[in-house]
Amino acid sequence: MLITHARYSKDATSGSQDAVGYMCDHTVRKSNKLVNRAPAPEILMGDPTLIRAAIRLAPGQHNYRSAVLSFAPKDVDVAAFNAGCAVQRKRVNHALSMWLEAAFAGIPVTNRPPVLATTHTHTGRMEVNLLIPRWVLRADGKIRAYNPDPPGAGNRALREAVEDALNHRFDWADPRNPLLKRLVHLPDWQLKEHAEAKRQGTPIPQTPRTILLAGIVEAVFAKSIQSRDDLLEWLTANGHPVHSMGKQHITIGGPDTPANQRMRLTGPIFEETFTDLPALIPQGGAKEIIIQKRFNQIRNSIQRLPTLWQKRADFNRSRFGLMRWPRLALTLRNWMSGPFTPLQIPSLRLDRPLQIQRIPDAPRPQPVPDGTAITGTPNSIGRGDLATPRRHRKPPIADRAGPVGAGQQLDFGRGAGDRNPQVALGNPVRGSRLDLIRRRIHALPAGPDEPGTGSSGMMH
Repeated sequence: MLITHARYSKDATSGSQDAVGYMCDHTVRKSNKLVNRAPAPEILMGDPTLIRAAIRLAPGQHNYRSAVLSFAPKDVDVAAFNAGCAVQRKRVNHALSMWLEAAFAGIPVTNRPPVLATTHTHTGRMEVNLLIPRWVLRADGKIRAYNPDPPGAGNRALREAVEDALNHRFDWADPRNPLLKRLVHLPDWQLKEHAEAKRQGTPIPQTPRTILLAGIVEAVFAKSIQSRDDLLEWLTANGHPVHSMGKQHITIGGPDTPANQRMRLTGPIFEETFTDLPALIPQGGAKEIIIQKRFNQIRNSIQRLPTLWQKRADFNRSRFGLMRWPRLALTLRNWMSGPFTPLQIPSLRLDRPLQIQRIPDAPRPQPVPDGTAITGTPNSIGRGDLATPRRHRKPPIADRAGPVGAGQQLDFGRGAGDRNPQVALGNPVRGSRLDLIRRRIHALPAGPDEPGTGSSGMMH
């Protein structure tokens, strides 16, 4: 299982609508072709109309963030998952729960934006797509911009530690297994194009890059190329002069070739560590050494997860909680070693009708994008002036009996589908986070594809 984040994050009036539609629609356009998703996407949590309204509340330049939990074909039995298999659905919910706790480390559930999570299984493997409005509700009631996947080595280490913990717990494929590396790299859009062509049974589009890389790989397996030096000679002999090279790449093109016409080649074949074939494709004892080294990395990564999580949680508590939120602690020991008890998880599919009741307006304090604070009295759980009563309705992803206090363990035992999502889309408890956001919808103009706020926004 691999966690990735898309670079798209702007344009709240058109891009965000496209993002919601991409996650939920049965038919989408890819590479100027219509792709029919069968089975249809399934909503694990969230309401498309609510997410569109929440995205419009984002105060910063970036309005939303999208993420994908990509599973290998053997990680999740998609047929069993779509049929309602409790074990398969429980494991996916565990992954979704841990991602949310890492993305919003230290931030109480009532201060997080609503999140939309859907599944795409038409490719024959599981993908959980997430759409996250880029803001949080600060402890003083002000909406502040927030990035659930900030840049930096610390966040990258936290994300990889979550991957390692989940993959180790459920024996899922390791995306950083050195023995599974591609010998050559292609752009992501090209890999997706090739995968879609295979599913449709159409010829794979060929480009100068793919033709060149296919020739290089063929020469390597024919042992015509056995090192990086052999590769440089092969390129020159076949009319591809080397313009420059680094430790992990080779750029081809003549000295007068414009920069936009040069081609940078990456992958293990083009790295300076390619000194001989065993270095590229290890065998025997070398292979065992690599396996053991990766095992040690996974063990250390899992051991560091609580520390990495705590560091980010403390930062969020200081910056957004103003030191008023309770200090949470993450303990993985029981979750990693405890018994696995699956629960029957209800499902919500986009090809089934759903009625959503419009919530009447009420004169209650509301957070607004201009930074105006919500006035109210501090409550007993340390959230300052946030005018949200303690009896709020917990969203399905964080189904806990009560707030987690200092030193308590975050419960990963229940996930996104442990409650019926249709309950979450009905009338929420007065004053809850969902109630505040839904009321905010009525103060916003309808989007170009929204006839009104009473619409569910779903595709039937």
